[in-house]
Amino acid sequence: MAKIILASSSLGRKMLLNYLKIPFIIIPSNLDEDKIFGKSLLDTLRLRARLKAEKVAQSVSDGPYTILSADSGAIIDNQLIGKPKDRADAVRILSLLSGRSHRFITSVHIIKIDKNKSKDKKTDPSSIVVYSGETESSVTLRKITSKEINNYLDRTDFTRFAGSYALISAQDFITRIAGSLSNVIGLPLEIILPLIGQKV
Repeated sequence: MAKIILASSSLGRKMLLNYLKIPFIIIPSNLDEDKIFGKSLLDTLRLRARLKAEKVAQSVSDGPYTILSADSGAIIDNQLIGKPKDRADAVRILSLLSGRSHRFITSVHIIKIDKNKSKDKKTDPSSIVVYSGETESSVTLRKITSKEINNYLDRTDFTRFAGSYALISAQDFITRIAGSLSNVIGLPLEIILPLIGQKV
């Protein structure tokens, strides 16, 4: 049976798959996402998700594998906001999101590869794209004071989260989510489970 590779070191994505008892292994792509830009904000998310999957596909030597890759970001004021660079950046981001609604989008790219079938070929093994698309949720945060922001950053590994917040630890700030909850954690399960959940 095909094995699932999560092309990400995201804590949220790992937590979701573990919670659902889906067997998988982690092979981070280690791409420098900050240097990857598409023609639009959405295209940037799509491109990053696809390149992560393709890079991990190049690193494995057998198969079959299903490679699951994703890239998430918050969009507000025509800005794509990923993980903060440092604490000052996290303060800036949370101040920007404070008291407002933003779009939270996760682009997912899933491919299947089987290099065993291509051992005698000079060309690279072909991959099959199982799914490529994105899911959007609307997230509203209440007005957050500077003191609350700094207290939150003191107790959170904020550099690991797009938008500088994690759904679980920032529940006190979030007043409304319209759309997929798991999307805000990093994987829209309603999309991926029909594709991988019953095929492992």
